[in-house]
Amino acid sequence: MQLKDFVPPILIRVIRVIRKTNALDSKLYGSYQEAALACSTYGYEQQALVNVVFEKTKRYRDLLHGQKPLEIDLTNVRTPIGLSLAIRYVANEMRVIDFGGACGAHYFIAKALFAERIKLRWYVVETSAMARKGKELENDELRFFDDLSVAKTKIGEPDLVFSSGTLQYVPDPYMTLKDLTQCSARYIFLTRWGLTTGDKELVCVQEAKLSWNGPGPLPDGMADGVTRYPMTAARKDKVEQILKERYEIRMQFNEDKEAYRMDRHRVDMYGYFGEAR
Repeated sequence: MQLKDFVPPILIRVIRVIRKTNALDSKLYGSYQEAALACSTYGYEQQALVNVVFEKTKRYRDLLHGQKPLEIDLTNVRTPIGLSLAIRYVANEMRVIDFGGACGAHYFIAKALFAERIKLRWYVVETSAMARKGKELENDELRFFDDLSVAKTKIGEPDLVFSSGTLQYVPDPYMTLKDLTQCSARYIFLTRWGLTTGDKELVCVQEAKLSWNGPGPLPDGMADGVTRYPMTAARKDKVEQILKERYEIRMQFNEDKEAYRMDRHRVDMYGYFGEAR
Protein backbone atom coordinates (compact mmCIF):
# COMPACT_ATOMS: atom_id res chain seq x y z
CA MET A 1 0.00 0.00 0.00
CA GLN A 2 1.44 3.32 -1.09
CA LEU A 3 0.72 6.65 0.58
CA LYS A 4 1.69 8.94 -2.27
CA ASP A 5 -1.91 9.76 -3.18
CA PHE A 6 -3.19 10.35 0.33
CA VAL A 7 -4.92 13.64 1.04
CA PRO A 8 -3.79 15.21 3.33
CA PRO A 9 -0.20 14.33 4.18
CA ILE A 10 -0.14 12.24 7.31
CA LEU A 11 1.20 14.36 10.11
CA ILE A 12 1.42 15.02 13.82
CA ARG A 13 -0.96 17.60 15.19
CA VAL A 14 0.45 20.21 17.52
CA ILE A 15 -0.11 19.74 21.25
CA ARG A 16 -3.46 21.47 21.70
CA VAL A 17 -7.06 20.59 22.39
CA ILE A 18 -8.24 19.57 18.95
CA ARG A 19 -11.77 20.87 19.07
CA LYS A 20 -10.50 24.35 19.87
CA THR A 21 -7.98 24.61 17.09
CA ASN A 22 -8.96 22.53 14.06
CA ALA A 23 -12.09 23.89 12.43
CA LEU A 24 -14.46 21.46 10.77
CA ASP A 25 -16.67 22.39 7.85
CA SER A 26 -20.25 21.95 9.08
CA LYS A 27 -21.14 20.20 5.84
CA LEU A 28 -21.12 16.41 5.71
CA TYR A 29 -20.02 14.80 2.45
CA GLY A 30 -21.14 11.57 0.84
CA SER A 31 -17.61 10.20 0.47
CA TYR A 32 -13.94 10.91 1.05
CA GLN A 33 -13.53 11.61 -2.68
CA GLU A 34 -16.31 14.20 -2.62
CA ALA A 35 -14.73 15.93 0.37
CA ALA A 36 -11.32 15.85 -1.33
CA LEU A 37 -12.71 17.87 -4.24
CA ALA A 38 -13.47 20.67 -1.78
CA CYS A 39 -9.75 20.87 -0.92
CA SER A 40 -8.69 22.38 -4.23
CA THR A 41 -5.41 23.99 -3.11
CA TYR A 42 -3.96 20.79 -1.69
CA GLY A 43 -0.95 20.60 -4.04
CA TYR A 44 0.86 23.70 -2.81
CA GLU A 45 -0.14 23.22 0.81
CA GLN A 46 1.21 19.71 0.90
CA GLN A 47 4.80 20.80 0.33
CA ALA A 48 4.45 23.81 2.62
CA LEU A 49 3.11 21.54 5.35
CA VAL A 50 5.93 19.03 4.82
CA ASN A 51 8.50 21.80 5.20
CA VAL A 52 6.89 23.07 8.42
CA VAL A 53 6.71 19.60 9.98
CA PHE A 54 10.31 18.83 8.98
CA GLU A 55 11.75 22.02 10.48
CA LYS A 56 9.72 21.63 13.66
CA THR A 57 10.76 17.99 14.08
CA LYS A 58 14.43 18.78 13.54
CA ARG A 59 14.29 21.40 16.28
CA TYR A 60 12.31 19.06 18.52
CA ARG A 61 14.95 16.33 18.08
CA ASP A 62 17.69 18.72 19.13
CA LEU A 63 15.64 19.97 22.09
CA LEU A 64 15.01 16.44 23.39
CA HIS A 65 18.66 15.54 23.00
CA GLY A 66 19.77 18.29 25.36
CA GLN A 67 16.97 18.21 27.94
CA LYS A 68 17.75 17.18 31.51
CA PRO A 69 15.32 16.31 32.96
CA LEU A 70 13.32 15.28 29.93
CA GLU A 71 10.10 17.28 29.65
CA ILE A 72 7.16 15.41 28.13
CA ASP A 73 3.83 17.13 27.60
CA LEU A 74 0.90 15.05 28.88
CA THR A 75 -0.51 14.72 25.36
CA ASN A 76 2.77 13.11 24.27
CA VAL A 77 2.55 10.42 26.94
CA ARG A 78 0.69 8.23 24.43
CA THR A 79 3.95 7.26 22.71
CA PRO A 80 5.77 5.92 25.79
CA ILE A 81 2.56 4.24 27.00
CA GLY A 82 2.31 2.18 23.83
CA LEU A 83 5.99 1.33 23.86
CA SER A 84 6.06 0.40 27.53
CA LEU A 85 3.11 -1.96 27.11
CA ALA A 86 4.94 -3.84 24.38
CA ILE A 87 8.50 -3.54 25.62
CA ARG A 88 7.92 -5.84 28.59
CA TYR A 89 7.64 -8.77 26.19
CA VAL A 90 10.56 -8.14 23.84
CA ALA A 91 14.34 -8.24 24.18
CA ASN A 92 16.55 -5.16 24.13
CA GLU A 93 15.64 -4.45 20.49
CA MET A 94 12.25 -3.24 19.33
CA ARG A 95 11.07 -3.15 15.72
CA VAL A 96 8.34 -0.58 15.14
CA ILE A 97 6.28 0.38 12.10
CA ASP A 98 5.03 3.93 12.71
CA PHE A 99 2.20 4.49 10.25
CA GLY A 100 1.78 8.20 9.61
CA GLY A 101 4.72 9.18 11.80
CA ALA A 102 5.48 12.38 9.84
CA CYS A 103 9.20 13.21 10.23
CA GLY A 104 9.83 10.86 13.14
CA ALA A 105 8.87 12.85 16.24
CA HIS A 106 7.58 9.68 17.94
CA TYR A 107 10.95 8.03 17.38
CA PHE A 108 12.83 10.96 18.89
CA ILE A 109 10.60 10.85 21.97
CA ALA A 110 11.22 7.10 22.32
CA LYS A 111 14.96 7.52 21.86
CA ALA A 112 15.12 10.28 24.46
CA LEU A 113 13.24 8.09 26.93
CA PHE A 114 15.05 4.79 26.43
CA ALA A 115 18.47 6.03 25.22
CA GLU A 116 20.76 3.03 24.69
CA ARG A 117 18.76 0.66 26.89
CA ILE A 118 16.64 -0.35 23.90
CA LYS A 119 17.90 -0.69 20.35
CA LEU A 120 15.19 0.64 18.06
CA ARG A 121 14.44 -0.14 14.44
CA TRP A 122 11.83 2.50 13.73
CA TYR A 123 10.29 2.52 10.25
CA VAL A 124 7.98 5.44 9.44
CA VAL A 125 5.43 4.99 6.65
CA GLU A 126 4.35 8.28 5.14
CA THR A 127 3.33 10.13 2.00
CA SER A 128 5.98 10.29 -0.70
CA ALA A 129 6.65 13.97 -0.01
CA MET A 130 6.96 13.49 3.74
CA ALA A 131 9.05 10.33 3.46
CA ARG A 132 11.41 11.99 0.98
CA LYS A 133 11.95 14.94 3.31
CA GLY A 134 12.19 12.73 6.38
CA LYS A 135 15.13 10.83 4.89
CA GLU A 136 17.29 13.81 5.81
CA LEU A 137 16.76 12.78 9.46
CA GLU A 138 17.51 9.08 8.99
CA ASN A 139 20.08 7.28 11.09
CA ASP A 140 20.94 3.63 11.76
CA GLU A 141 17.62 3.18 13.61
CA LEU A 142 15.18 5.51 11.85
CA ARG A 143 14.05 5.03 8.24
CA PHE A 144 11.24 6.38 6.05
CA PHE A 145 9.04 4.67 3.45
CA ASP A 146 6.03 5.62 1.35
CA ASP A 147 4.85 2.02 0.97
CA LEU A 148 3.72 -0.13 3.89
CA SER A 149 4.53 -3.39 2.11
CA VAL A 150 8.12 -2.30 1.48
CA ALA A 151 8.57 -1.24 5.11
CA LYS A 152 7.18 -4.59 6.25
CA THR A 153 9.57 -6.50 3.98
CA LYS A 154 12.56 -4.52 5.20
CA ILE A 155 11.79 -4.79 8.90
CA GLY A 156 10.60 -8.39 8.93
CA GLU A 157 8.04 -9.14 11.63
CA PRO A 158 7.62 -5.95 13.69
CA ASP A 159 7.14 -6.09 17.42
CA LEU A 160 4.73 -3.17 17.31
CA VAL A 161 2.57 -1.40 14.75
CA PHE A 162 1.90 2.13 15.96
CA SER A 163 -0.28 4.89 14.57
CA SER A 164 -1.29 8.18 16.17
CA GLY A 165 -3.88 10.60 14.80
CA THR A 166 -3.65 9.21 11.27
CA LEU A 167 -6.37 6.75 10.36
CA GLN A 168 -9.14 9.34 10.30
CA TYR A 169 -7.41 11.06 7.37
CA VAL A 170 -6.85 8.16 4.96
CA PRO A 171 -9.26 7.48 2.05
CA ASP A 172 -10.36 4.09 3.38
CA PRO A 173 -9.78 3.70 7.13
CA TYR A 174 -11.15 0.15 7.27
CA MET A 175 -8.90 -1.18 4.50
CA THR A 176 -5.91 0.66 5.94
CA LEU A 177 -6.61 -0.86 9.36
CA LYS A 178 -6.80 -4.33 7.79
CA ASP A 179 -3.44 -3.74 6.12
CA LEU A 180 -1.92 -2.74 9.45
CA THR A 181 -3.30 -5.81 11.22
CA GLN A 182 -1.74 -8.00 8.52
CA CYS A 183 1.81 -6.82 9.25
CA SER A 184 2.26 -9.80 11.61
CA ALA A 185 3.17 -7.55 14.52
CA ARG A 186 2.84 -9.02 17.98
CA TYR A 187 1.28 -5.79 19.24
CA ILE A 188 -0.71 -2.95 17.76
CA PHE A 189 -1.26 0.46 19.34
CA LEU A 190 -3.63 2.95 17.74
CA THR A 191 -4.28 6.31 19.35
CA ARG A 192 -5.98 9.67 18.75
CA TRP A 193 -8.62 8.21 16.45
CA GLY A 194 -11.92 10.07 16.11
CA LEU A 195 -14.71 7.49 15.83
CA THR A 196 -18.48 7.64 15.69
CA THR A 197 -20.75 5.39 17.73
CA GLY A 198 -23.47 5.84 15.11
CA ASP A 199 -24.36 3.45 12.31
CA LYS A 200 -22.87 5.53 9.49
CA GLU A 201 -19.45 7.00 8.77
CA LEU A 202 -19.17 10.80 8.93
CA VAL A 203 -17.08 12.63 6.33
CA CYS A 204 -16.23 16.32 6.45
CA VAL A 205 -13.46 18.78 5.61
CA GLN A 206 -11.06 19.88 8.33
CA GLU A 207 -9.23 23.18 8.18
CA ALA A 208 -6.10 24.01 10.13
CA LYS A 209 -3.20 26.43 10.11
CA LEU A 210 0.14 25.05 8.97
CA SER A 211 1.60 26.14 12.29
CA TRP A 212 -0.70 23.74 14.14
CA ASN A 213 1.08 20.77 12.55
CA GLY A 214 4.21 19.21 14.00
CA PRO A 215 5.73 19.54 17.47
CA GLY A 216 6.42 22.99 18.87
CA PRO A 217 6.04 26.56 17.56
CA LEU A 218 6.42 27.70 13.97
CA PRO A 219 10.14 28.34 13.29
CA ASP A 220 11.18 31.93 12.70
CA GLY A 221 11.07 32.93 9.07
CA MET A 222 8.48 30.34 8.01
CA ALA A 223 5.18 31.69 6.69
CA ASP A 224 1.96 30.37 8.16
CA GLY A 225 -1.03 29.42 6.06
CA VAL A 226 -4.20 27.35 5.97
CA THR A 227 -4.59 23.78 4.80
CA ARG A 228 -7.76 21.75 4.21
CA TYR A 229 -8.19 18.00 4.03
CA PRO A 230 -10.92 15.36 4.23
CA MET A 231 -11.60 13.59 7.51
CA THR A 232 -13.64 10.45 8.16
CA ALA A 233 -15.08 9.45 11.51
CA ALA A 234 -15.24 5.69 11.04
CA ARG A 235 -17.69 3.51 12.91
CA LYS A 236 -16.31 2.40 16.26
CA ASP A 237 -18.01 -1.01 16.09
CA LYS A 238 -16.51 -1.80 12.67
CA VAL A 239 -13.04 -0.73 13.78
CA GLU A 240 -13.22 -3.04 16.78
CA GLN A 241 -14.54 -5.88 14.65
CA ILE A 242 -11.55 -5.62 12.29
CA LEU A 243 -9.10 -5.42 15.18
CA LYS A 244 -10.57 -8.50 16.85
CA GLU A 245 -10.04 -10.63 13.75
CA ARG A 246 -6.31 -10.79 14.54
CA TYR A 247 -5.84 -9.12 17.93
CA GLU A 248 -7.18 -9.36 21.41
CA ILE A 249 -7.88 -5.82 22.59
CA ARG A 250 -6.04 -5.55 25.89
CA MET A 251 -6.83 -1.89 26.52
CA GLN A 252 -9.21 0.71 25.16
CA PHE A 253 -8.40 4.36 25.79
CA ASN A 254 -11.26 6.85 25.96
CA GLU A 255 -9.08 9.82 25.11
CA ASP A 256 -10.96 13.03 24.30
CA LYS A 257 -14.68 13.64 24.66
CA GLU A 258 -16.27 15.67 21.85
CA ALA A 259 -12.93 16.13 20.17
CA TYR A 260 -14.79 17.00 16.96
CA ARG A 261 -18.22 18.28 16.07
CA MET A 262 -19.33 17.20 12.61
CA ASP A 263 -22.61 18.86 11.71
CA ARG A 264 -24.89 17.84 14.62
CA HIS A 265 -22.72 14.87 15.56
CA ARG A 266 -20.16 14.78 18.35
CA VAL A 267 -17.11 12.59 17.82
CA ASP A 268 -14.92 11.25 20.62
CA MET A 269 -11.30 10.11 20.32
CA TYR A 270 -10.24 6.58 21.17
CA GLY A 271 -7.14 4.43 21.35
CA TYR A 272 -6.53 0.66 21.35
CA PHE A 273 -3.71 -1.60 22.44
CA GLY A 274 -3.96 -5.14 21.12
CA GLU A 275 -1.97 -8.38 21.31
CA ALA A 276 -1.91 -10.86 18.42
CA ARG A 277 -4.13 -13.89 18.92
